[in-house]
Amino acid sequence: MELRYGREAVVGTLVIIAITIFVAGTMWLSGRALGRRHVVKVEFKNATGLKRASPVTVSGVQVGRVEEIDLKQPGKVIVSLSLRPDIEPRIDASAQIASVTFVGDYVVEFDPGSSAEPLPPGQVVLGAMKSGIGDRAGLLADRADSLMLGLQEFANKAARLLRPPRTRPRPDKTV
Repeated sequence: MELRYGREAVVGTLVIIAITIFVAGTMWLSGRALGRRHVVKVEFKNATGLKRASPVTVSGVQVGRVEEIDLKQPGKVIVSLSLRPDIEPRIDASAQIASVTFVGDYVVEFDPGSSAEPLPPGQVVLGAMKSGIGDRAGLLADRADSLMLGLQEFANKAARLLRPPRTRPRPDKTV
């Protein structure tokens, strides 16, 4: 009988380990933080393109993720950032939402600040939108469009100058 209980204990232990790995993997894939992290709240006027689990970078290195996006009122969006414990936000911290690709991937570029005074718990950092690759591509498309319109107008004027004048045949006055 001891052998049967030994097998049941091994199977039970393996099931518990599998469930733990499943839960931890699900939390990791969904962007939830495992362990102690700094949570910083940032206020944006517009959080276009940002989503839960979007990366947070400092000097181009990913140091956290967006945990929550909450619309308080039009023009006021509070975004909760989860940062590694070694990133200490200061009173002069700032954040910007930046586009990193043409297809709409966005990142929060966080500057922890350089002040000697740490950011008090619960204080909200002001954030802004940074013009990124998508904005520059839009400006370039606008310029190309205006260039094409100018070329079209030039071609139309040239065609009018090269076209012979129209002469209408006189109607016969036979009555």
